[in-house]
Amino acid sequence: MIKKLMIGSTFVLGMLIVAQFASAQTKLERPAKVGIQAIDDFATKSFDSYDESGKITEALNEVNIKNNDQGKAESVTNEKSEPMTKQNALAKLTTLAERLKKQEANVSKVKEYQQPATDALKSCSMLQKPKATKAISKSGEALTKVTDETKKQLEMVNKKLEFVKTLKK
Repeated sequence: MIKKLMIGSTFVLGMLIVAQFASAQTKLERPAKVGIQAIDDFATKSFDSYDESGKITEALNEVNIKNNDQGKAESVTNEKSEPMTKQNALAKLTTLAERLKKQEANVSKVKEYQQPATDALKSCSMLQKPKATKAISKSGEALTKVTDETKKQLEMVNKKLEFVKTLKK
């Protein structure tokens, strides 16, 4: 009996982990326009930032550092594993660092749209409330993901820049 219970609970736990991983990997869908300016502005700006974050991640994956056995940077390659020069890698990573600084500033501005959107939700009609609530919820989720992702991306760019700078050529 206990063995069956353990197997069942292990199976359920495994399914929960798989479901959680799958949901973390799915791309958020931009909500439809609500027709309330403050909510639509918040949704648009949040998802524009979310889209930019995805583009930055793609660009970041185009620069790969190959390390030797001691963990020191040995070479740098592009997304196709073709060699890149130190100069090209530095230029690409510096551009990404600049984009990320703009993205950080943009995220701060987008956060300023959140409160007016929430206030607008309180005064919207009952017919618009479900759609408006969904839009604010999805936009808030997108903004949270962008905030977290931007921090990770900035750390990764800085680490890659450090590694590339140690290359001899």
